[in-house]
Amino acid sequence: MRHHTKMTCKQAVKQIPDFVSGKMSGKQLECFMEHIDSCSECKEELSIQYLIHAGLEDMDRRENYDLQSELEEAFGEARRKVTSRKFFRQTLITAAIIAGVAALILLFLLL
Repeated sequence: MRHHTKMTCKQAVKQIPDFVSGKMSGKQLECFMEHIDSCSECKEELSIQYLIHAGLEDMDRRENYDLQSELEEAFGEARRKVTSRKFFRQTLITAAIIAGVAALILLFLLL
């Protein structure tokens, strides 16, 4: 049985700057994205903070702004990271099970 640590809105909002600046990874990113995907209020707050951050950061370098598309792209990238992490974790578990079964078979054959 897997245990997921549920993130509160307060925790999610506190971590928005880390997401916006790209400093989030691993389990932190996974929990954050699960919360954002299920909480419209926090997703709205993330959108606001992202749009402000990206708008201020790139204000001098752009002529056309499509910050909403950039935010959706950031969400997509975060989801890909979470999916890759889950796949890698599942692969490791499968490899460990196979190694354990192989060890048991070898032990049985040696006895």
